[in-house]
Parts: sequence; structure tokens; C-alpha cells
Amino acid sequence: MKSKLWIPVLLLAVLVGPIFTQQREKKAGPPDFKKEIEAATKAFDAGKLGACANHLKRASTAVTMLRRQRVLEAYPSLGDAFKVKDDRNFEEALDNPMAAAFALNLGATIQRTYTAGDKRLELTVTLDSPLAKTFAAMMGMMAADSDAEAISYRQGKAILKKEGDNQYELTLVLGNAHSLVANARGMMDEELLKIVSQEAIDRIEKAIAD
Repeated sequence: MKSKLWIPVLLLAVLVGPIFTQQREKKAGPPDFKKEIEAATKAFDAGKLGACANHLKRASTAVTMLRRQRVLEAYPSLGDAFKVKDDRNFEEALDNPMAAAFALNLGATIQRTYTAGDKRLELTVTLDSPLAKTFAAMMGMMAADSDAEAISYRQGKAILKKEGDNQYELTLVLGNAHSLVANARGMMDEELLKIVSQEAIDRIEKAIAD
């Protein structure tokens, strides 16, 4: 009788299969550009276009990560008196499956915030910025704005706009495609222009172009 009782139990085990146990999912980690391109090529040759597209997206993410790192390294150093905080929305999106689809868009915005007491400077570079297309119109309207003035750089003219007491915004287009915006609080305009100098702009432009 006991052997007969085991038969339904064995059948149930076969049908249900092994019991699933709880497991932690491992993060994929940063993509490797060369490996993703190789995988994309193999997928393309095999006619697996969906897989090919996914590998190309990860390869593009690898490029974006490296560009962000280079631009951040080119940002000016303001010394030990200033605390530095880099925007991490792009990196956090890569670790979040719900936000991963927007990661590349977030990666185009590279922002660093400097703070020292009442002083605050937000420096933002946006790659392939929509602002580049409207900047000429902004320059045209500047003549009618008593709180704005033009600042000349080798790359072209920037707009320096006073937004309040010791509050300024500097806007510049790089390479006819990318924008740089510096928002300063608790700083005089001379201090802002000393930080966002021609040398600083040259370094940032080179980091974007290389």
C-alpha cells in the first residue's frame, strides 16, 4: 500500500518540476563597447535584428558613459572650499529597469553643482541640445533686455543675464550643437566669468569633441 501512495507523489513532482527558490538578481554592470559591437555583429549576421538593436543600444550607452566622464573631468576645479556634487540620474537609470529606456536621454545632460556657504554654481552641459537651435533668436532678443549682455569667447558669443542680486546665468553654444549653462547664486558676475573662463571652455569643448 505504501508503494502505491508514492506513485501520485512522483507524478506530481514530475509535472510541477523543481521548487523555485528565492534568488537575488545580479546587476548587469556597465556595458563593454567592443563586446556589445561584436555581439551586435553576430546577431545581425544571424538575422536576429531585435538582439542586434539591443546590443547597439548598450554600445551607445558605453560611449555616453565615457563622454560624461571626460566632460566631468574637464569641468573647472574650484578648490577645497567648494563641495562638488555630480548629477547621477543617468547612472541611477541604468540600474532601474523602469527608467533604463530613458537612460540615453538623461546621459546627454552632464551637470555638476559647486557649493561653498552661500555660493552655489550649477554647471550643465547638454549634448545635442535643442537650445543650440534657438540660441540665435535668444541673442536677437538680448538687445531689448537691460539685464543681459554679450560675452565673447573664441567659440562665439555667450549671454550673461542678471537674475537677481548676485544671481547670474551664462549661456553658450559649443560646436553649433551643444549647450553650456552656468547658474550662479551668491556670486558676482566677475567671479562667474573667472570660473567659466576661455581656458575652461576650451577644455570642455575638447572633451566633447574627442
